[in-house]
Amino acid sequence: MRDTEQFAKEIAGKLLEDAPADAEAPRKLHLPDAPAASRSPLIEMHDIHKSYYIGKPNELEILHGISLQVFPGEFVAIVGESGSGKSTLMNIIGVLDKPTSGEYTLDGVDIHNAADNELAAIRNRKIGFVFQTYNLIGRQSALKNVELPMLYAGVPAGERTRRAKDWLARVGMAERMKHQPNELSGGQKQRVAIARAMVNEPALILADEPTGALDSETSRIVMDLFHEMHEKYHKTIVLITHNPQLAEECQRVLTLRDGLIVGERKGSGKRAAL
Repeated sequence: MRDTEQFAKEIAGKLLEDAPADAEAPRKLHLPDAPAASRSPLIEMHDIHKSYYIGKPNELEILHGISLQVFPGEFVAIVGESGSGKSTLMNIIGVLDKPTSGEYTLDGVDIHNAADNELAAIRNRKIGFVFQTYNLIGRQSALKNVELPMLYAGVPAGERTRRAKDWLARVGMAERMKHQPNELSGGQKQRVAIARAMVNEPALILADEPTGALDSETSRIVMDLFHEMHEKYHKTIVLITHNPQLAEECQRVLTLRDGLIVGERKGSGKRAAL
């Protein structure tokens, strides 16, 4: 129900709210270790409903009972047209909103019963976000943008810089790390955003229309980076898209329509020309 740009802005605000007052001080929050069994779901949702304006005459239910599982190391696409509920579902998967009813467990954490500070730590450490609109901080270099999640996590300054430089090099942006967002192309901005998403070594990469603002050639470069994150670093990736060609490159494709999952099929799991 919300457009992608507004959704990205909401997430940016939420992540900034999560930042501790003294960002240099490590946040000592307990997060359970990842499940020992490799086939335990990373994401497990059962009968998720989401409504707005509850109890009012204009009460509106967007999600009507979503049940899904995503396992560690999977590359999954959630595909649907505008208004299908993709942004609402991504809000919930990304722990930016809670369902009205239903059960959601992320990497062993019962999201419904988690405290606010635990949810903030999950957003910072367990999830890497990548957006269509990049969501980089203006007047900050690529290097500082990639350092930002580690700043919130209390990583020491020297380690932040080392890891940020390492990930910018991995995505082919070593020569542009001192450039600000307005000095970068769309594809370069998205590569910086992917480095930022990966730098805290999250359990999940959540990508919302990551090639939606890019031309076909640049889209291919960005999708190849996602494949590399999946194949080389074994990251779990959930790709939200309306593009059936991108969805086909994933291992599994879930189709969302009118707030319900109406289809599930295997994708090719292979890179394809866009």
